[in-house]
Amino acid sequence: MNGCLPAHSRVLSTAVDRRSRRSLNARAGLLLTLLLLALGPGSAMAQTVTLTADPATMPEGGTSVLTWVTADVTSCVASVGWTGSLTPTGGSQGVTPIVTTLYTITCDGPGGQVVDSATVTVGAPVVATLSADVDTIPLGGSSLLTWGSTDATSCVGTGFSTGDAISGSVSVVPTVTTLYSVTCTGAGGATSAPANQTITVGAAVVATLSADVDTIPLGGSSLLTWGSTDATSCVGTGFSTGNAISGSVSVSPTVTTLYSVTCTGAGGATSAPANQTITVGAAVVATLSADVATIPLGGSSLLTWGSTDATSCVGTGFSTGNAISGSVSV
Repeated sequence: MNGCLPAHSRVLSTAVDRRSRRSLNARAGLLLTLLLLALGPGSAMAQTVTLTADPATMPEGGTSVLTWVTADVTSCVASVGWTGSLTPTGGSQGVTPIVTTLYTITCDGPGGQVVDSATVTVGAPVVATLSADVDTIPLGGSSLLTWGSTDATSCVGTGFSTGDAISGSVSVVPTVTTLYSVTCTGAGGATSAPANQTITVGAAVVATLSADVDTIPLGGSSLLTWGSTDATSCVGTGFSTGNAISGSVSVSPTVTTLYSVTCTGAGGATSAPANQTITVGAAVVATLSADVATIPLGGSSLLTWGSTDATSCVGTGFSTGNAISGSVSV
């Protein structure tokens, strides 16, 4: 219909339309300014996202928790180092990188796009070690277990207690061959491979003691002989072994005496004492007499000898043939 208006009328209509549009734009700008002022600091202009990692540094095999906190965003996405849509109101997610990794979150809102990043640094894996000062002991012996670790925050033993310490020593006294192990944990829950140590338990330490003569007269002697099984040293009571695990020594008790020997093996295992009593009797007595104490030249006399608690007798000036009693003409 405007196409039928005179030319001056069409020019006037176009000018009016331009003034109307400028007026509407001005009103819209004023309304937007008033709206933003009313909304204040919490408006779309203040939209934010913050990403943190806990722990930020951990051994290989650990897990770090990524936590994001947002304000005035409508959508979030894991954009670097991880993938997927994320809750725009905030949240957390565990990650287990095997190498140092940068993670990024990108969020969109009315005011545009905001981005934040966090790095998880991955170090060497947690390592546990376990050793024993003696790995083979006799029954009743002990062994000192020593454990250690690298990049650990706690360690747990199997068959012994570590008290959660990352290193230390403890004495164990197994009665059978036993496998001990320790496993350590580092930041982010990273866990070591178990470190193992076997303690082999053998037979008990045995001590023996004997005497060649267990009953002697006063002034006599007896030969004590000791031995052992699985021992590293022996100690005598009433005689000295010089710490030897076997040997012999002569003793001359003046009264009936109980001798004993106790032996020790690896890990401090101790034998039951081996005992030997030497009984001491009365002193040996020898007697000698002659039927004639005075004879003329060419005469003879009958010597008679005897003894008490003797096993042999030797004559001077005549022969006894080692007999403990008898007679001989001289």
